[in-house]
Amino acid sequence: MFISELFNRTPINLLATSMTVRSKNQDVIATNVANAETPNYKAKELVFEDQLREAVLGRKEDKEMIPMARTHESHLPTGAKPAFMPYMQLQHNQTVRNDGNDVELEKEIGRMMENATMYQASTTIAAKKIEGLKSAIMEGR
Repeated sequence: MFISELFNRTPINLLATSMTVRSKNQDVIATNVANAETPNYKAKELVFEDQLREAVLGRKEDKEMIPMARTHESHLPTGAKPAFMPYMQLQHNQTVRNDGNDVELEKEIGRMMENATMYQASTTIAAKKIEGLKSAIMEGR
């Protein structure tokens, strides 16, 4: 379902943000894989999925709130949403080896594949949206 919502509701700038964040996420996962044998290394993750989903689908709270009125032109716009802010955290894996390393290689490879698939989906959707815009512009000539 999320893929179809991503295509139908997502402006191109949000797709670009998704691609940027997924690229950074791929770097974090690759770092975990590279440090799979490093003593005392703790696996990290970039937390952004819930924020991205809220940016695409809209937050539940937004739908339940009474809209604010802008009473003066110098006031800030009322429809502004908080910035999309991914953050890094430790994974807190249950499996810790004797050397203190908690990287689960199979889990990281799975995360890498899922992330790459979602990145590819974002690029494909962005390309289709741009293709649609080009078509609309060409027909308007």
